[in-house]
Amino acid sequence: MLLAGIISHSEETAGLIRRFLGEMTRSRGLSLSCVSYDNSYAFLGDWRRGEERFDLLFWSFFPEGAMQTAADVRERWSDTEMVFLAEDDSRALAAFRLGAQHYLLLPATEAEVREAIDRCLSALEGSWRRKVLLKT
Repeated sequence: MLLAGIISHSEETAGLIRRFLGEMTRSRGLSLSCVSYDNSYAFLGDWRRGEERFDLLFWSFFPEGAMQTAADVRERWSDTEMVFLAEDDSRALAAFRLGAQHYLLLPATEAEVREAIDRCLSALEGSWRRKVLLKT
């Protein structure tokens, strides 16, 4: 089962991501669980307790501490696929330095959200193929 986290203060954006995540994972025969957070501080509480291990994270750059939290998560979970959500492109370079799979400018279109999710799912599926071990 894939676990996705959405860290966004915009319920409209979070709802759009949830809807397409559900549709696109079902179409690939994957099961999904999704957790939403209003901000990175709420997410940080769960993360510090080690309660969740996310396969996909969608990050809003509000509030300011989100980038440092994302860097900490990347250090701990190097294979988590991340998409950053922002109203401008001023932090795109920093996001890609953290290994972001995509950077969505808000408000995002349905096609842009689908593209971001497709990139993440393709990357996850590709890493699963690399991790197959055969004992001989």
